Amino acid sequence: PFYRAPLWLLAHFPPATALTGKGLKILPSDNFPMLLALSKDPGMIRRSRADAVLGLVGLMDAGQAAGGRLPEGLPVLLQYGAQDQIVPRLPVARLAQACKARLGAGCRPRYY
Repeated sequence: PFYRAPLWLLAHFPPATALTGKGLKILPSDNFPMLLALSKDPGMIRRSRADAVLGLVGLMDAGQAAGGRLPEGLPVLLQYGAQDQIVPRLPVARLAQACKARLGAGCRPRYY
């Protein structure tokens, strides 16, 4: 609720509020040459509308909820980076647990 309520407000009042991520003091990667190249890429999206971020959060929630409903026999490789500063570890661990409970050996969570 502490993240959801402000995001919902930003997505609805005022319309098309843009978010940049500046000031968060996190890095999307520890691959500095790639980050430098992206910083110079004119096609890089540097601002995202709050309603788009809210939609992405909704998709991530739906994906996590679907972990316990995966079709049996479906092989799944779930990867998560140990240094990830964007996606929180706990929801990924919950998804891995639901996947393992549903698919057993067919679900292979990997932390790198």
